[in-house]
Amino acid sequence: MTRVLLLADMEGISQIDDYRECWPIYPEYWNTGRPKMIADINAAVLGLLDGGATEVGLINGHGFGYPNILEADLVDGCVLIGDEDINAVMQTGGYDATLQVGRHARCGTKHGFMSHTQAPDFRVSIDGKLVTESHINAWRTNLPLLGVIGDAALEPELDHSLAGTPFMAVKHADSRVDVSPIHTDPDESAAAIRAFATWCLENAGKRAAPVLPDRFIFSCCLNGALAELAIDRHGLLRTSPSVLVKSSTDWWSETEPALQAAMAAAVQPWLAAWRGIEYSSLETLEAQNPDRLERARRFIHDWMHRNEADWKR
Repeated sequence: MTRVLLLADMEGISQIDDYRECWPIYPEYWNTGRPKMIADINAAVLGLLDGGATEVGLINGHGFGYPNILEADLVDGCVLIGDEDINAVMQTGGYDATLQVGRHARCGTKHGFMSHTQAPDFRVSIDGKLVTESHINAWRTNLPLLGVIGDAALEPELDHSLAGTPFMAVKHADSRVDVSPIHTDPDESAAAIRAFATWCLENAGKRAAPVLPDRFIFSCCLNGALAELAIDRHGLLRTSPSVLVKSSTDWWSETEPALQAAMAAAVQPWLAAWRGIEYSSLETLEAQNPDRLERARRFIHDWMHRNEADWKR
């Protein structure tokens, strides 16, 4: 019996070629973004089932979406895990392995579509080595990572404890904004994803869970004024205007609370820009105050066209 946990994001989805497709305050998200995300997810699920999976649990890892994935859109054999259950499932959900789909490069990657790490203008390192969201999610689940599907810019960043992880590139970016799918035909892309997922499961015996050191230093870097909001939260210490650190021996009891506290500080400007906007459907979006929408859209536009540094002091 093989139960696989599928961890999905949106920026690395194969056919998404416009950043507006990833944000629910744009019509593009509703008209094309979500269907493209579902297509890659279903292709990966079918591939895992072809390879012998008895169940695929799906976790939506894309923030600022409502709700990105609808269970009715998923193929049989896939169980959508509710937001309230995600942390428990990632820690003790009884799955045997994970597969990641729709993944993207880390903050500071100039040729990665919508490159970031967890939150805009936010960076994470372990023992001084920059990590990606793929690393973070692998440590959260503490399960063998069968493979990763996403933006080609991510592949060389799967280092450290993820070195050697099978990777399938489905898109190639020339900047944080300009990106093209490797397979221009969506059906060809879906077939390739399905075949890769099958291969990953058939070779599952070669994969082991990524291991963190017994003791490690978690560091995060963000805007200095925002970093101040997280000082002393869950043991975070400030070592420079923009850098917070914490010594840890366990991800969930020590590192995850500190990460969440720092992220909560980092997203404050974004929450302010989106405040007062209702985006539960395309219809409600179209009824919103145009000035509020323009404010939020300008915020995203400016971030997308700004190359963020790997790290800052």
